[in-house]
Amino acid sequence: MSAMIRPLLAGEAFIADVRAAAGPLDLWWLGQSGFLVAYKGRHLLLDPYLSDSLTRKYADTDKPHVRMTELVVEPERLGFVDVVLADPQVALRALGAMGSARYAGEPALACRPFDCDHDGFIFGESCGAVVIESLESSERRGIEPYAALRGWGVAMDGNRNPEPSLEGEMLAIQSALAAALAPPARIDYVNPHGTGSIVGDETELRALRACGLAGAYLNATKSLIGHGLSAAGAVEVIATLLQMRAGQLHPTRNLERPIDPTLNWVRNKSIDHPIENALTLSMGFGGINTALCWQRA
Repeated sequence: MSAMIRPLLAGEAFIADVRAAAGPLDLWWLGQSGFLVAYKGRHLLLDPYLSDSLTRKYADTDKPHVRMTELVVEPERLGFVDVVLADPQVALRALGAMGSARYAGEPALACRPFDCDHDGFIFGESCGAVVIESLESSERRGIEPYAALRGWGVAMDGNRNPEPSLEGEMLAIQSALAAALAPPARIDYVNPHGTGSIVGDETELRALRACGLAGAYLNATKSLIGHGLSAAGAVEVIATLLQMRAGQLHPTRNLERPIDPTLNWVRNKSIDHPIENALTLSMGFGGINTALCWQRA
């Protein structure tokens, strides 16, 4: 094993340049790096996947305030055997992340985040971009903002696989709320990661309850469009901003039997609801957790 590492100092973040990883396994190397050094805390990733489309929004606004720790991992030197997967779906299903062929004959029923009959995520194709600028800049250009980014939080689990961590998700959520100076009761709506994986969905709801967010409205954008992988975080921010502007929350498709029926779900029909403060969440492979707190402009 060989990696260029220098000791982390108190209060420092963790940054990794994943140089030799490929495609969907990029974030695994960051998770592996955190696992090797037992790191739990803030991070930045230079090669995006899953939650990193949210992490980059955090990075763009927070760079002047974070001292970075360089960690470059070269996978060929880690001492692991490279594996070429003929069918990555087989591996993702084996990990408990991707949905099975259970609904192959009824594909419209397959994507069901937070439902008792969920069994993994369903791929979707999506892309999106969010422009973040200062209030002064938007006023100068005569632009009406969709919302204001009030707080953000990122956290690593010290983990290398799609194994959700209650502690890591809570840390990201609590950091975002603290940065926004927003008590949990002020959050009207949460757009969760909500992939449809059994462990992932249950862990995320535990984190929301533990952080005092059980009263906020919830829906799952992935139930409508599937899991956009590297684009998922950005697209779900866009979904949140559109709902804030419209004062309307979209339905959660296939949510017939919620795994926790006590929560404030938007189920099979959209509802009218003004949103003053919202939270968007993304949890990526390798234990990468990100939360953004938005306020209506």
